[in-house]
Amino acid sequence: MIAKLSEGMTPGRVLAFWCLTVAAVFGFAAHVYAFRYSHFFSDDLNAFRLANTLPAWDYIVRPIDLHPVPLHRLVNLLVSQLVPMNYGVVQVFLASLHLASLCFLYLGLQRLKKTAANAVFVCWYGTFVLYGTMVMFWSSSLHRLPFICATAAAVWFYARYRDSSSLRDATGVVMAMVFGLGFFEKAMLIPLALGGVEVSLMGQTPRQKLRSNIALLVVLVGLMCVYYFVWRAVVAEHWRSVVTDVPFLASYLQISLWRLAVAAAGSPPPPGSLEIGHVHTWVPVAWALFFGTSVLRSKRSVLTWVVGLLIVSIWLVVTALSPTRTGAFGLGLALTPRYYPDVMLVVALFGAIAWQAGHWRMRWAHAVIGVAATGLFVTSTARNAIAFQTKTHSFTYEARSYLNNFLSSARAIRQTGAPLTILNGRSPEHLQTFATHQYLGTATGVDAVVVWDPRKAQFFIQDDGKIVPLVPPTPVVTPSPR
Repeated sequence: MIAKLSEGMTPGRVLAFWCLTVAAVFGFAAHVYAFRYSHFFSDDLNAFRLANTLPAWDYIVRPIDLHPVPLHRLVNLLVSQLVPMNYGVVQVFLASLHLASLCFLYLGLQRLKKTAANAVFVCWYGTFVLYGTMVMFWSSSLHRLPFICATAAAVWFYARYRDSSSLRDATGVVMAMVFGLGFFEKAMLIPLALGGVEVSLMGQTPRQKLRSNIALLVVLVGLMCVYYFVWRAVVAEHWRSVVTDVPFLASYLQISLWRLAVAAAGSPPPPGSLEIGHVHTWVPVAWALFFGTSVLRSKRSVLTWVVGLLIVSIWLVVTALSPTRTGAFGLGLALTPRYYPDVMLVVALFGAIAWQAGHWRMRWAHAVIGVAATGLFVTSTARNAIAFQTKTHSFTYEARSYLNNFLSSARAIRQTGAPLTILNGRSPEHLQTFATHQYLGTATGVDAVVVWDPRKAQFFIQDDGKIVPLVPPTPVVTPSPR
């Protein structure tokens, strides 16, 4: 038994097992952290409010600003009806999507070329320093994590299709893209990523296979065009226009690339700063070493780097194409941490393909160095991620405390059989709703009567979210003159 086990323990397998385990544990820890220190707020509460007031079909087909995302709406509808305000359930759902993304990405890379280094790149994506910040925000995660999972699944199915040319695998690619579009219109870019994979591997594909691969890519581009016209037809007119200010887009791309490069190196980019290079001067050196090493291993990797940079740039700049968003935030839009995890998947994908271009025999010394290096990198990344979250998103802690107090006190009052008549007021700023308690009650599904007249209310909500009895003011008795 032990002899058989030792025979299977090759250096490559040990390194791959370690990296995949670390990536899975890091993601699980990020979701546990989110469960402990965040809750529904802002757009989450608005989504639940609409789900609790609109007819189901009207809610599902209603766009979220510029996002026509029926599957996103459907999941929120199911959450509001089946597990209302249960933040633990939604974090389990998101963690499952993250784990599926890691599996699809690894299987896709292994299908392209089997090497232990593939697991290192999956781990690189899976331990991205800004991932935890994204999953603190349910609505944003529900856009991006299914889209990331769909992209990784499309890579896997496409890698299979390059070998099989089967209708089943082609259908898998198409369905992965359709699934992604149901949550985030950015899934229109999936054909560009797969096209980039094909260009990177050009010269290794037989002509007959190349024709069938291109045919599938043409179908995906056609689907992308159809979706674009549907998108223009269903979103409001002010969301349809596109930013064409080239100098602005160039500046936005430059800032975004720098912040992505810093974050990919395991260090959060400085919050609130649009400057480039004034900190983290070691980052360009690290990237130059990475690029130089891969080129020394194979000059063919240069093509992959060029293609990958182009795809990543498109992935970044599409975020700035909405004039409504850029008009409100300008270049500051590039400071949003949750815009980067899906781009990191593309970085890891093309980084792995560039590394696959060379030939390298894994030895035990390499495995030991790899295990130690990834362990140190991930430990540093985790510390940086927690420090960044604590510094920039403290309002999520306050939102969790407020909503937990609100929901628990509402349940306690309901158990007494007392009618829940609450004095109306404004929600606190850290919920980012800027709305009334009536709005909050509808969003959370708390069956309460909310009134403005203090004489008709029996309870009020404290600043910490607790619902407490409203004590009527003691009348002032003026002594009558003798």
